[in-house]
Amino acid sequence: MMKIFDSFLNKIGNTPIVKVSNKERADLELFMKLEGENPTGSIKDRTALGIINNEIKEGRLIKGKTILDASSGSYACSLSYFGQILGFPVKVISGSKLTEDKRKFINYFGADLSQVGDFTIEGNHYCRELIESDKNKYCFLDQLHNWVNPETHYTTTGPEILKSIPDVDAIAFSLGSGGTLSGIAKFLREKKSNIKLIAITSSSGTKIPGTGSFVDGDYVTPFIKELHDLKSLDYLAEIDLSMAFEGVRVLKKQGFYVGIQTGAVFQGTMKAISEMGITGKILMISGDSGWKNSDKLLKL
Repeated sequence: MMKIFDSFLNKIGNTPIVKVSNKERADLELFMKLEGENPTGSIKDRTALGIINNEIKEGRLIKGKTILDASSGSYACSLSYFGQILGFPVKVISGSKLTEDKRKFINYFGADLSQVGDFTIEGNHYCRELIESDKNKYCFLDQLHNWVNPETHYTTTGPEILKSIPDVDAIAFSLGSGGTLSGIAKFLREKKSNIKLIAITSSSGTKIPGTGSFVDGDYVTPFIKELHDLKSLDYLAEIDLSMAFEGVRVLKKQGFYVGIQTGAVFQGTMKAISEMGITGKILMISGDSGWKNSDKLLKL
């Protein structure tokens, strides 16, 4: 029987997993967890709703206050969406790399959108200035430093993975702010100490949405610092834009409508398999739906 949802708020998570065709290697099974199936097409729905619910629970987000945070795009879409549903005004600060598709989505759901700088950390600093100017108006979620971010993935994404594929041998996802990987890594290390964790970032001179270009000095969040301090990651892949687009093309032939971030995750996973000799069941997390980068994907 098809499940009936009381609200879109109940439709977050429990995203489908689809097998990725792999005819060359009998010792490998590849899977893709499609976080683009969340309501706004992104894994950031989990993060946004998790933080919002916690702020409401702690009494910091109350009627009359405006939700405030900085984002490169997908998280801003999530905030505008949930603000509309829950009845809170939303102000989001995004950088110059925001795609037109994401801008239209944010505007459609009524958020106040401002552009500040090129990077999310610049928007984060601007949010702090806004709070100082009016302490009673805003509830600043601060996704880059809020530990509810990884906790959300520790309690939802990690358990979902093991429930679906109990004998999974490796997990791959983009590093980004590190919140998702930090939460998943903590959960999986507790349950399966021998699991391999693969992180994907952008190579020097490349900006791929949701991956981070740390070799070029991108901001390192406390979540990423913890991942490094605990030596949680087994492999760090650096992918350039042309490789990411090639990954999208490969997946497109199998029917996957995913963004550039997912193309990078696919290519980084292939590098890890080749260089580390990984075998068995490997789950890649697709963090984005293709529509958020449709202007670029149409040129493929």
